[in-house]
Amino acid sequence: MKRMMTKKDDKRMVEMAEEEIEKFVKKWEKKPYLWESEFDVHAELYMRIKSSLHKEFPLEKSEKFKYKGMVKKEHFDYIYCNPKTYANKRAKKPDIVIYKNTGKECNVGDRENEPMLWVCEICN
Repeated sequence: MKRMMTKKDDKRMVEMAEEEIEKFVKKWEKKPYLWESEFDVHAELYMRIKSSLHKEFPLEKSEKFKYKGMVKKEHFDYIYCNPKTYANKRAKKPDIVIYKNTGKECNVGDRENEPMLWVCEICN
């Protein structure tokens, strides 16, 4: 069963990401030294958000896509940590990105961004 994302789903994904950040902040305020580096924070938030999203939006029920050069269609995740994106024709790597499912196939390696639903950049 394939599941196409709706605007309501998009809104819920953003809410879920922000809820996970709020939960993490409360834990971090009590014991900040459990996360030594900025990368530790990235990893923690990424896994919390990813786990939360997968519970409500399982990948097994999502659309499969075939990108240029691929043999067959595959599932792609909604969320990635440190993916290459392009801004002002320059490559950037935001800390966490939740991509928007548009139902369109794209070419990997094109200097064009996949549509992003939510982007997080953590500064130390």
